[in-house]
Amino acid sequence: AIESIEKNGIEAFTEAGLPNFFAPESLQSQKSTLEHVRSMMAATPETTLVETLRAFYKREESCSRLQEIKVPALILVGKEDKITPPEAAKLMHQKIEGSQLEIIAHAGHLSNMERPAEFNSALVTFLGSL
Repeated sequence: AIESIEKNGIEAFTEAGLPNFFAPESLQSQKSTLEHVRSMMAATPETTLVETLRAFYKREESCSRLQEIKVPALILVGKEDKITPPEAAKLMHQKIEGSQLEIIAHAGHLSNMERPAEFNSALVTFLGSL
């Protein structure tokens, strides 16, 4: 991704990456949300995006420590999330004792933007249970 940005620029990276953030249905039905995310990505300075990706790449593995979480945890994932798929969310849920898992239908990685009512309902229900 970093090489692609440095070679082809933010716009090419944005266009190639957008389908990974949204459920296929949302790419067709939520044009304004898609344009909003496209604008945000395109407005991000190249150095900021590159350094963010470097930080992701260099971060320490922490999944092996999930069982150490001892506070209430809600795991929200879009059913069609390509970046953090539901299978990964299910593994997190299994490792975090007492956690709650909500899989949001018709949503990808940006479930909060694609399905805000469902996302917010799950979040409010979780917070209300505390």
